Amino acid sequence: MSKPEFLEEDPRNYDPSRAFVEQLPGLIRKARRAARSEAISYRGVKVGASIMFYNGDTYSEALLSGSNVKGKPSDPKYCAEMDVIDQANEWNLKNATGLVIAGPSSPSVIETISPRPTNTLHPCGACRQKILDNPHIITPDTIIVTVSTEENF
Repeated sequence: MSKPEFLEEDPRNYDPSRAFVEQLPGLIRKARRAARSEAISYRGVKVGASIMFYNGDTYSEALLSGSNVKGKPSDPKYCAEMDVIDQANEWNLKNATGLVIAGPSSPSVIETISPRPTNTLHPCGACRQKILDNPHIITPDTIIVTVSTEENF
């Protein structure tokens, strides 16, 4: 588990959604980097995630990233979304401002993971359940963005 990256933020007129949009290019890079350099997949399906938190008590933002890990078919499923949620729990971070998931954009690959045809990989059923089981981390206000691991897509 890596330590969250903390960014100082001026508390006056802080808008979490605006801050997330401003950090979005960097969060996308972090998620793509995690997919490329940290993900382990026996099928070659590499996914990365990054997540942003704002702490109103300390006026700081925290950024985490993680990846999927499944080295062989018999290994338990551990997705990038699960990784960042587990890290957030370990660091006692709450109320994510936003979550970025970088995964494959190939329809044939996505069809093997998700029953819905989409242009980018959305959280799987196990990840959606993990999100529901952690309402203190992923709230109704959390912005979730899915992107391709391919640059400029």
